Amino acid sequence: MTNAVPKPVIEWLSAAIAAAAIVAFAVIFTLGVIQVWSAPSGTPPRYDEPFLGFATAIGAFVGGVVAVAFGVKPSPIPNQTILVRNLSSLGAVPSVRDELRPALGAVYAIVYVALGLAAIATLLVHPHELSDLVKNLATTFLGLALPIAGAFFSS
Repeated sequence: MTNAVPKPVIEWLSAAIAAAAIVAFAVIFTLGVIQVWSAPSGTPPRYDEPFLGFATAIGAFVGGVVAVAFGVKPSPIPNQTILVRNLSSLGAVPSVRDELRPALGAVYAIVYVALGLAAIATLLVHPHELSDLVKNLATTFLGLALPIAGAFFSS
């Protein structure tokens, strides 16, 4: 007798967890950037340590998924562009159904890059109102940007 969870259940649960992580990342860091831009001059938003730790962990997780996934190069499929192949490999980090991989990969890449660039712009334009939350994302994104770009555009 086996207690194994059926593969489709694992795939859908993995996709749900991956989706929840990117949604949490998007909400937390979008609100963080908005709060900095809305803050009174010289008054950065403050967060308690447990929240900041959780947010930083989510940011590191999403950044790590993007960085690692673009470093994984599946076998090329004839007539498949580098973009589609790389987005498929990004979506493959969680164990999700094949048809969900490019969409999940695109969402992770677009959200991470957009919010990373927004955090850098916020750091440059509002240095005196910059929160630790946004500063953590900006510096982490800067550290991962070159390896991510290099892995993404390599064949």
